[in-house]
Amino acid sequence: MIFARIGTATAWILFIYGCVTAAMGIYFAASGLGHEAAQEYFNTATTGELINGSFRDAGIGLALGIASEVVLKLNSIKQALAQLKDLDIKGTRDAVLDVIRAKSSG
Repeated sequence: MIFARIGTATAWILFIYGCVTAAMGIYFAASGLGHEAAQEYFNTATTGELINGSFRDAGIGLALGIASEVVLKLNSIKQALAQLKDLDIKGTRDAVLDVIRAKSSG
């Protein structure tokens, strides 16, 4: 559970970093600062390389965020099923769905 939360935080950081550096790369390319600014601030050869790397970082952050959300939802379903077992409810489909909906909405 702690790794899913760490993954979510890391995903947000990567995604925001990727978006900000992409915006800066596009600004450098459009404003005429060009390769010199990319080399000075980000140690990349060109602004295109900076933009490509930033989209990669944002994409990795997005994929990690999706994976973290899947783990959190699966854990929520697992807890809901454990609650059903603790309540000794054996089988009715509606009761199972009610508990899962209550867990996932809260």
